Amino acid sequence: TPDVLAALIPLGIPEKEWNGIPVMPNAINGDGDNESYTFTIKASREDIQKFYEKELAKQGFNLFAVGEGNAKDTVLMFFMKDTETISVSIFPRDDLMIVLIVK
Repeated sequence: TPDVLAALIPLGIPEKEWNGIPVMPNAINGDGDNESYTFTIKASREDIQKFYEKELAKQGFNLFAVGEGNAKDTVLMFFMKDTETISVSIFPRDDLMIVLIVK
């Protein structure tokens, strides 16, 4: 089975924020472009979800959909403010979590 998550793993030094969206403290690696940002972190799925629910709510975004994947701890969260949408995807890989933010 090809490791599709391997392509998502960033190698750069994580930013504190990307396009106005905070990157979780203690992120290990991070990388992004104008459309998306990916980082790795040692944290639970629940901690990541709580962090983004709280931080994006401060910016006026509402969580309007959450989907869970077939793999344990795989989650996709959608946030909305007016016509703006942000998605936060969480993928487990080994002992890390890969977080993908798309704005």
